[in-house]
Amino acid sequence: MVNYGREFFQTRRVSQATFDAALAQFGVLGLTELTNLVGYYAMLAFNVNAFGVELPAEGTEEALPI
Repeated sequence: MVNYGREFFQTRRVSQATFDAALAQFGVLGLTELTNLVGYYAMLAFNVNAFGVELPAEGTEEALPI
């Protein structure tokens, strides 16, 4: 899963070897869902970056350690 996502975000493609490994691990339905999830994340990240969305200043939750 990590290799699949990293390869997609770094190269905008997934090699046949990575695809085959993910398909063997998750099956057709699981890989379809993973691909949709990665694409949805990319869309949300694009919007957040494009519009400069920031966390609210009055937030009470601790920031995640990234």
